[in-house]
Amino acid sequence: QSLCVPVTLTFGNASLQGSYAFSTRGRVTATNGLLLRAGSFTANGTGGLIGGIEDVNPQATGITQKPIQFTGTYAIGADGRGTMQFCEPSTITACTAPTSRFRIVVLSAQQAQIIQFDVGATATGEIVLQPDASVFNPGSLIGTYAFNFSGVSSGLTPQSEVGEFVADGDPGHTGTGAITSGKLDINNSGAVPITSGSYTVSANGRGTASIVTSSGTFGFSFYMVSASRAKFIETDAGAILVGDAFKQQTIVAWGLNSLSGAIVFETAGNGSGGGVADLVSFT
Repeated sequence: QSLCVPVTLTFGNASLQGSYAFSTRGRVTATNGLLLRAGSFTANGTGGLIGGIEDVNPQATGITQKPIQFTGTYAIGADGRGTMQFCEPSTITACTAPTSRFRIVVLSAQQAQIIQFDVGATATGEIVLQPDASVFNPGSLIGTYAFNFSGVSSGLTPQSEVGEFVADGDPGHTGTGAITSGKLDINNSGAVPITSGSYTVSANGRGTASIVTSSGTFGFSFYMVSASRAKFIETDAGAILVGDAFKQQTIVAWGLNSLSGAIVFETAGNGSGGGVADLVSFT
């Protein structure tokens, strides 16, 4: 026999289960200063966040942990909208005094949109599932990665960077991989060669990277989403930047035919008169 039964699917706390990486970009209300964060947590499917770890730049006064460990809670309604809270820093299971509060919208079990919803700060970002913990090692970061970072420079002026770096995948299994080459373009400095660098990845998916360029050495923390993607945040005393790196396709002889068909892109940042954004399509 074949039967047909109507089923109505609804969202709930079980919509988020597993390990997730996240990043946000926003402002501190009192100073209008930039506030960036990137990290990861495990959602237990019943409203609890465990094993949270994050890098925040600039870090709140009074918190000395680097990276910051946190616990938390979340609640997802039937329409996919919900709330999330972090207790930072914390190593306890219960989160009874949240320090950072968020609103979220679940797109699927793999992704959610997030905004910080505090009196002291506003921010926006995303939460992305980390589907495979076996990639949490230096050997998984291998090949050429294109990246897009944005924030402010050491002089607190808007700064954007795009570029690529080549990671060697730690062929000697020493626990430290090498960045062998690359190049980046900075909106206020032009093209800058990446001459060398190194990186590590811990068993929790958090990594650190030192990127050496012709104009200086820069330190980052990053959180693996997969072998093809990682979320980066700058952690040195220079610029304050956050963004993503994606593994490039393998195309022999990049050229004009590398872009073909309908293309859509967006940009957001600051102009001389304030905020500016573009949404563009072309063929």
